[in-house]
Amino acid sequence: MKISVIPNSASDDGLKNTRHLCKILSEFACIYAHEDLKGRIENVQFVREADLYTLCDIVITLGGDGTLLSAALKAAENNKPILGINMGRLGFLTGCEKEDFFEWGFKELKDGNCKTEKRMMIEADVTHSDGTHESFTALNDITVTRTRFARLGNIEIHIENEFLGNYLADGVIISTPTGSTGYSLSAGGPIIDPDLCAMLITPICPHMLHARPIVVPPDKTVTLTKAFDDHNDNAVTADGKNGCPLCCGETVTIKKSKHYTQLIKLGSSGFYELLQKKLQ
Repeated sequence: MKISVIPNSASDDGLKNTRHLCKILSEFACIYAHEDLKGRIENVQFVREADLYTLCDIVITLGGDGTLLSAALKAAENNKPILGINMGRLGFLTGCEKEDFFEWGFKELKDGNCKTEKRMMIEADVTHSDGTHESFTALNDITVTRTRFARLGNIEIHIENEFLGNYLADGVIISTPTGSTGYSLSAGGPIIDPDLCAMLITPICPHMLHARPIVVPPDKTVTLTKAFDDHNDNAVTADGKNGCPLCCGETVTIKKSKHYTQLIKLGSSGFYELLQKKLQ
């Protein structure tokens, strides 16, 4: 077995847990880590970032959901399953808690006693006023939000070629079922079983009585347009990691991606048990 390990230095003081993990894994697998970690961890082969996702059989992240989301796209593009070991706060996407992995999880991984869940991703194409394009892919969500001033923005939404309405709000979230337990949930959106394939449109603090979250089939395209020059700075963000500014008249076209994230889960906990545990 070949495993690429991606730690979060901010949540692993001195990479103590990462070193322990690599020592355990090296007993039954070949371990790869980023070359920037040379001299900080042992029992691994150091490679370039691109090779982390091509040489391995699986990717393991040590951190929280943010660490996993940062690695999800490259893992998906290279058709590699990814296991998140939670060292953060919520860790809803991760497949095992740190203590559980060191106690019994690594044995399950070694013996192949794990399951892989195929999760839908979405992609956004941003058309700028000068005709240029930028593209972003997300496992959780694509958002259009204001960035600086506490002013409501006006976002025009179309589903396919059908006009849905102008949303006077702080922003709009387009999420996957996986992302329905993230930012969208905090904004009042429903929880969607990740086995479903759909997109969820959730307005953020809408100043409209009729604005409600809407679930859209995965074969449809959602288009967001900054409708008016309201002197409010807006931005498009994918999974809270990548993005770009959005100016008046510019559009964001969102659709189901051809890529899927393969999440490795250890243990017997199902989605609804996880809801009770993580969200109380």
